[in-house]
Amino acid sequence: MWMLIRMAAFLGATLAFKPFVSRKALPRLTNAPNTHYLNPGPPHPSNLSVLGAVKAPADVDGVDPYDGFPSVFRPVAEFIDSNTGGWALSYADCTPEDETTLGGVAFLLTNVAYLVVGGVLWNRGEVTLGLLTEVAGIFSYIYHYNQLAARGANSPAVRLSLLIDYFTAGSALIFGTGMLFEEVGSEIFAGGLTGVNILAASPSLTAALVCGFLAVLNLRLCWVWERGKTYLFFHSLWHIFSAATCYFVGADWNGGNWWW
Repeated sequence: MWMLIRMAAFLGATLAFKPFVSRKALPRLTNAPNTHYLNPGPPHPSNLSVLGAVKAPADVDGVDPYDGFPSVFRPVAEFIDSNTGGWALSYADCTPEDETTLGGVAFLLTNVAYLVVGGVLWNRGEVTLGLLTEVAGIFSYIYHYNQLAARGANSPAVRLSLLIDYFTAGSALIFGTGMLFEEVGSEIFAGGLTGVNILAASPSLTAALVCGFLAVLNLRLCWVWERGKTYLFFHSLWHIFSAATCYFVGADWNGGNWWW
């Protein structure tokens, strides 16, 4: 019962959130599917794209890329931008979809997977991983709502929400990965299992690895196709498979108990 109440509270707070973005007088992205603040110039290949997608510069129209950033976040954002050429805090243009269209709403609802998985993990005693997963889902929703609401415009508010999303998603990822490695280590040293034997002995571990692979694959694909419905499709799958990965990591840690 408490799990359902907590999940309902998280979901209600998330869906009731009002975006940071004001769409008045936001400059459009005139040349690119993603913002690129620091190094305008001719189109260049992304060194992080598995298929060598070309990213063209955006028309920033004098927008301060750190406008509205709290003082604690601004130096972090500047460091990330300077070390990635502006890539890491760029974001996809989702037009013609936005936060009011069927495609945009469906995309936002995929974040509910994190709330559901987090609630299940919490209920099974994996409180830390469950809480981190739920928080990651909330801030993922906030970022993507702002991204959709910006309607392809250059918006420092979207960049700020993306930066916070990195912190929350990264925390869940690091903690979950640590749990996964600790469980694999216990199987090796305590159970004397290696390689395929570990996977055969733990279906939940196998499922976690498969879902993790599919999550990363779809994340990379949405870095390549960074516009409109194609981006929303692949990024939705990233949400679903990454949430499933957290679920199976918790199940493996819980002795292979997949259920409540």
